[in-house]
Amino acid sequence: MLGLNYPKVKMDQTKWRSANRLTPEGLALTRERVVGDVLQHIELRQRLLDLGYLCPPTLWSSGNHNRSETNYTP
Repeated sequence: MLGLNYPKVKMDQTKWRSANRLTPEGLALTRERVVGDVLQHIELRQRLLDLGYLCPPTLWSSGNHNRSETNYTP
């Protein structure tokens, strides 16, 4: 949809089973998947910023500015 360059690394049930058993092949597949996910997310974030779909980060606030910390109830 956004034309990203990094493809999603597919892992079927057999590959996940190998990864969960910590076999050398499974660990190699997992590394490829994780590295691919990180590169894809870096590219995705930049693309969303370029398109104006993301704003700079802001400090979250509960909106409860009038109460003191001692009276806070979640």
